[in-house]
Amino acid sequence: MTVARTKPGVAFWATVVAVVVLVYPISFGPACWWFARTDVFRHKDATQTIVVNVPRFYWPVGWMARHGPKPIRRFICWYANPGRSRQVIAPTGWSQQSDDWILNEFG
Repeated sequence: MTVARTKPGVAFWATVVAVVVLVYPISFGPACWWFARTDVFRHKDATQTIVVNVPRFYWPVGWMARHGPKPIRRFICWYANPGRSRQVIAPTGWSQQSDDWILNEFG
């Protein structure tokens, strides 16, 4: 007996959408902590600033951190840098020419 292959149903696509909607924003924090490009800037006064550049893949989150409601902006900034030990720079658009946004608590 063979089973006829059918197109994926509504339940399948609803599951895919739910996973994407949940996993994408949740992965933003770990991407900032582990996978972002880190640069260290040494200043003349012997201090240094650690700057983390978030991958461009997360530009919608960066856009929301710049343009979203204040509670959302604060949460994104906290999630990107919970220890406040680094300066996190997130892209706000897909193109390389888009403005990047420094995530800070008051953004």
